Amino acid sequence: MDDGQNFKKHYIEILLIAILILYSVNFNGIGFLIMMIFLPIYIIYSWKQHFNKTYLISLFILVLFGVTFSLSVYSFGLMVINTIIATVVFPIVLYGVGYMIGETDTYYTKSYKTIFILFVLLNIFILLSYVKTISVFGSLEGAKSIYQERALIDVWGKDSIKATVVTVYLSFSLAVFPAFFIKNPKIKKGKILLLKTIIMFCALSSFYITAQMASRTSIIIIGLSSLMIYLFLHGFSLKKIIIPIITLLGIILM
Repeated sequence: MDDGQNFKKHYIEILLIAILILYSVNFNGIGFLIMMIFLPIYIIYSWKQHFNKTYLISLFILVLFGVTFSLSVYSFGLMVINTIIATVVFPIVLYGVGYMIGETDTYYTKSYKTIFILFVLLNIFILLSYVKTISVFGSLEGAKSIYQERALIDVWGKDSIKATVVTVYLSFSLAVFPAFFIKNPKIKKGKILLLKTIIMFCALSSFYITAQMASRTSIIIIGLSSLMIYLFLHGFSLKKIIIPIITLLGIILM
């Protein structure tokens, strides 16, 4: 691959990541419009690509699930056309974006950087939305009295974000918390300190916000991610799995 092709591919990857981020934070309330504008570009680009059999099978399953789920919910009058489009089409596009970013990422460097940037920006988005909610309504209870449910007003001031959706936005930040305790001698001390500081800030702010919104799901996410990393580092055994799960269930049911 010559320098011109490398530059073009690098430019496309940056564009894909930018669109992914803008859509994820519903930039200025036009996340749906951003994806609709990008959709034809994605189709044209994909038309020229060669996809392997695994990707096509996964894509078929994703399409089948999206269509089945959307039609089922629509039949009960719980979806409008815009929501159906978003449910069926957007996951396909986002899956394709992930595939195109990672298909040549042999050592997962781009994938790690993309995920890191994404969860940090999602954390900032929710944190700013939390601050705006407090400044507008005075408290989360004040917002609840207006929205009739636990919710934040988004930082753009366009829509409300339900408590369950807030937890989804912060799931990356919560799940990455155990990584704070992992040592990696291959990474320079200055860099690892910066990464751990960012991880700790994101994890603590995420847990604080979800706790304020009375979300027990955050405890499950932190507990399961900690368990998975512990088992990965120290090996699997029935005792190691059962005891943490029982402890976690006890905390949740309290």
